[in-house]
Amino acid sequence: MLGAPTIDAGKSTWKVLIMDKVTVKIMSHSCKMADITDQGVSLVEDLFKRRQPLPTMDAIYFMQPTR
Repeated sequence: MLGAPTIDAGKSTWKVLIMDKVTVKIMSHSCKMADITDQGVSLVEDLFKRRQPLPTMDAIYFMQPTR
């Protein structure tokens, strides 16, 4: 469980979920986007695409293990 979003001293604790192609398939077969947002994830990003820095948000990396 990733943890539902909370508000701590006016700061939201939403998270960014960053995944590769393999883990996107795993997630799409195991849960819906609503399930992900219920766990406090507000944004899902591709690991290999250029992303905007979000220094105020925590990031969760879910990727295939490789050498």
